[in-house]
Amino acid sequence: MESKEEEKLDIESIDNITKEITSNIKKHSSILFYIGHKGEVIMMSTGDMSKVQKSVATRMLVVAGDHSFILKIVFLKPIVSVIILNIYCFIRSKFLVGV
Repeated sequence: MESKEEEKLDIESIDNITKEITSNIKKHSSILFYIGHKGEVIMMSTGDMSKVQKSVATRMLVVAGDHSFILKIVFLKPIVSVIILNIYCFIRSKFLVGV
């Protein structure tokens, strides 16, 4: 008898989660990741992505793929450029104050 009650609770729990996800997808844009049994990663989007969604999705795809080393280099380049620019501005402000 308990197993039927537990099964009913599990089904209700899954149903509640499904309703919540469906409601969220209808109200907002969403990104879904599907990972197949062979390890393939598929990203599905329900509409325009926000800046935050794009950033998180990019990070997830970089980590998920075998090609992540190449993508890390591509995404690391802008970060290094910003760091170099900040160092340049700092040195310029300290040593070229009167110029």
